[in-house]
Amino acid sequence: MKRELPGSPTCITIYQSDIYIGFTNLIRVYDYEGNQKSSWASAGDSAIFTSLAVRDSFLYAADAGKRRVLKYRTDGTLLAAFDGKREPDALHGFIIPSPYFDLAIAPDGELWVVNPGNLALENYTPEGRLRGYWNKTGADINGFSGCCGPAQIAILPDGSFVTAEKGLVRIKVHRASGELESVVAPPQLFANGTHAPDLAVGSRGEIYALDFDRKMIRIFERKKP
Repeated sequence: MKRELPGSPTCITIYQSDIYIGFTNLIRVYDYEGNQKSSWASAGDSAIFTSLAVRDSFLYAADAGKRRVLKYRTDGTLLAAFDGKREPDALHGFIIPSPYFDLAIAPDGELWVVNPGNLALENYTPEGRLRGYWNKTGADINGFSGCCGPAQIAILPDGSFVTAEKGLVRIKVHRASGELESVVAPPQLFANGTHAPDLAVGSRGEIYALDFDRKMIRIFERKKP
């Protein structure tokens, strides 16, 4: 089965029987046969959708262009938007130096958003209030290198974070509290690569990494003791 899309997709997620595809500044909904069911209102000319996550009939969209997270109902109704500012008069909320801005929903239902300019993962309530965060800076194996990161995240069934970095490309697992647990793929595995792999996880804890530079999907599984 092949379906032509009306533009270049930037992100995707699945909920129940629907496929939600983000394009530059809007979201379209498809069924499993590839038929379009709906097209949501544009988020504006400067919006750039980079990540989608959905749970309990609510969809969250990361908008790197306007440095915000949008909250929708799964019928396309826009409910709220938040910019990551801890106080209304704060100078900065989400700091996004490049179009990498990821989010994910943990197995316990909590929303986590990358604040890449702060090299941080931030936990938000459904209303957009900051609940907690952790960050790791530095090029050493424990930190996130460069100006911004991690570029991509996914959350394992046990609540651990899988992170991918750009530039110094590597994939790691951090515990829910932020401590480094293991290195999944060192930079040597991505020789001459510069793009952070997109990430997904399976129900058994396997990690899928989309290697843009080599045009392949890498699959990692935990070593058995």
